[in-house]
Amino acid sequence: MFLTDALRLQPGMSVAFVGAGGKSAALACLVREAEGRHPVVITTTTRIGREQSALAGTHIVVERRKDLDRIALALGAVGGVLVTGPATDSETKWRGPDPGFLRILAEMVSRAGGILGVEADGARGKSLKVPAAHEPEIPGFVDVVSPIVGIDVLGTALQADKAHRPEDLGRFLGIRLTDPIEVEHVVRVLTSPHGSLKGIPASAEIRVLVNKAANFESLERAAVIARQALVSQRVQSVLAGNLLSPDAVERSWGRTAAVVLAAGGSTRLVRPKPLLAFRGQPLVRYGVDAALGAGLNPVVVVTGHAAAEVRQALEGTPVRFVDNPRWKDGQSASLRMGLAAVRAGTEAVVFLLADMPFVSSATVGRLVERHSETLGSIVAPAGGGRRGNPVLFDRRTFGALESLTGDTGGRAVFDRFEVQEVPTDVQELMDVDDPGDVDRLRSME
Repeated sequence: MFLTDALRLQPGMSVAFVGAGGKSAALACLVREAEGRHPVVITTTTRIGREQSALAGTHIVVERRKDLDRIALALGAVGGVLVTGPATDSETKWRGPDPGFLRILAEMVSRAGGILGVEADGARGKSLKVPAAHEPEIPGFVDVVSPIVGIDVLGTALQADKAHRPEDLGRFLGIRLTDPIEVEHVVRVLTSPHGSLKGIPASAEIRVLVNKAANFESLERAAVIARQALVSQRVQSVLAGNLLSPDAVERSWGRTAAVVLAAGGSTRLVRPKPLLAFRGQPLVRYGVDAALGAGLNPVVVVTGHAAAEVRQALEGTPVRFVDNPRWKDGQSASLRMGLAAVRAGTEAVVFLLADMPFVSSATVGRLVERHSETLGSIVAPAGGGRRGNPVLFDRRTFGALESLTGDTGGRAVFDRFEVQEVPTDVQELMDVDDPGDVDRLRSME
């Protein structure tokens, strides 16, 4: 997938890159991906080498306010626009524009429907760093900050040529210059307010980028970094890939929540569906176990009719309950309440029903894995020529889900987004709607 898409950048937004292992490559990637889509302007708050004038098709040096007028004319340029301050004859690097010009530049780019990319510290081509006292220099207006690390630093000695200012890094990590750099060290840098999170505006989303992950082994190691880094609530997602590739990002991991809908009245049955027993446990337990087994967090159960009994049936499970007093209004009310309970900080939500006895954590896991590979808007299981539940909804669909009313579920928005399918055993798609389904279920015990 494109870096622009994995960072969730939309026209009018800005992103700052910090850390080591690919900041200039990230800027070049934004320029490459922008062609035919939107204008892009890249700049720096520090300094960049003179040779990096080639990062964009047009390079504009801003010294005075009137120089900004040239940027407006160049915004439609093929290959994007690099904006820097001047460099003296004796200097090998271009300076960043005057800080007073940056906000004006951001406003110009936003009005033009473009994206602004900012390199906000230096690393001399290394793959891991901790910021110095004067770093980073992140503009307060940026929407996204992406701390970068090169995964090729793993296993190398601190004193090898992969770490920037190894003595500083050694003091920060409490290791010797001869010690190898391990996953735990990288995660500590990425999640520390004195490391990669230093100086990031509170309003900015943080999306970590693990660069140079170009094969299966490196992606597996990046996945370990992602799981540990996402323990920090400040980190929204972790991306992994190779910024030199046309599709720069191979994976995007974020928090995926689960909402189990267990509020309905089950009017066609004598007993509420979530409480029907199958193979020794209530139906609602199967959906909850599938979500927990797939590692979804948090898992929220929306209750309504027979709320006390459903809570009792799930006693001891690590779930949160949300009671829907308006459950008679239809499924959309429960869906909206469940989404509201998990929305903050999540990249996607899997909605599960409370009447699916064969749903498995393996299928839920495949939904999440497909989403990490594509960031698809909707991912649904399919078998026997039809789609079923549970269904994963990406955050870009949340607004549409929140607008639903009446007795409608998430399928009501399928025609507004691309739906991706993952194969599953058709039996997993079975749910319980009427007495005939109950009789069929009884025959399977």
